[in-house]
Amino acid sequence: MKYKDTRIDVTTNELDEIKTNPLYSSNLLSKDSVNIDNCKGNKMDELQAAVVNAGTKIVKSMEENNLVEQGGVIKIKQAINELDHYTYNIGFAGEQSGGKSTVINSLIQYPLMPTCNLTTTSNCVKLVYGKKIRVTIIDDDTKKCVCDLDCEKISNEKFCSLKEYACTAMPVLVIENMNYFTEQSIFVGGTSLQSSDLDMDVHNSKHIAVLALVLFAAYIGQNDLNLTAEKEKIIEKRKETMRLFGIPKETINYSIIVQWDCELLKKGLVITDLPGLGAYAGEKNVDGKTLKSHDDITREAIQEVDAMVFIEDCTVKDVGVRALREMLSSTKLKEVVNKGNRVIPILNKVDLFGRNSD
Repeated sequence: MKYKDTRIDVTTNELDEIKTNPLYSSNLLSKDSVNIDNCKGNKMDELQAAVVNAGTKIVKSMEENNLVEQGGVIKIKQAINELDHYTYNIGFAGEQSGGKSTVINSLIQYPLMPTCNLTTTSNCVKLVYGKKIRVTIIDDDTKKCVCDLDCEKISNEKFCSLKEYACTAMPVLVIENMNYFTEQSIFVGGTSLQSSDLDMDVHNSKHIAVLALVLFAAYIGQNDLNLTAEKEKIIEKRKETMRLFGIPKETINYSIIVQWDCELLKKGLVITDLPGLGAYAGEKNVDGKTLKSHDDITREAIQEVDAMVFIEDCTVKDVGVRALREMLSSTKLKEVVNKGNRVIPILNKVDLFGRNSD
């Protein structure tokens, strides 16, 4: 975890404050260091709070008495901040259409992420805890925030534009999670979904986030070199809708951060959904800039996670295996991803096979 192996040296009487905590024991706290990695559940939270409070007072005393150089104070404050705001970031990688987003929806118990049996996720999407639901867009090239959508405060114009775009995209991308918000069957060929068919409310922040991710994260052929007339029309509609939300024309590579309120994220878990490996979505020149391939987006983003879940659809064979091998063969990635063997394999759709199947 982010706080793992973080130690704060305690050499003053402030240690007594920690010792007064009933959770103190010699195997968890010592005079020389404090390590909360072995604690569990509420006990860990209480002990963590005690360590943070004591550490904060120690730093204040050090600053007032000039006991440590400023550089040292900054490092100690950073360590305390990590203890106070620990997170564990799990990246979900795998073959295209392997079920990554569906698994994430199951974990957060809501149909938030766009799902489809075709290439779906086109960007790195990070889910973090937040009481208020919001969707933030970060330009990967400039590292600047280009859109910060408060899903509780959205105009009716923007809400209607999101619904309209979702319906416009359906002919080329059957977005399965939208089935939860309409009585119309979206799986019947030739079905035309209208905005009025969507049972979604402008005052429901979860609905806004679902629609925003259809716009910002769903793949409708952006990387295709030869676009059909239908896809070109939808992509133009997408650009028009993104401009309405203030996203500059120059922003073509971006990451998405979604603040979401659920117990799993509240406990410090961060979930990162990544584009599928092996998808036919390579680099593309867009107005003189390079739109990254899905494989490159995933290879870069996976460096930032603490562990990686690799999901393989057992009904599709070897689609993303080559890309996965290339990704894990990188020495840099081995240091980040494989340290401690933190790779979690998941075989999806095993229920489609009999017990004796290979």
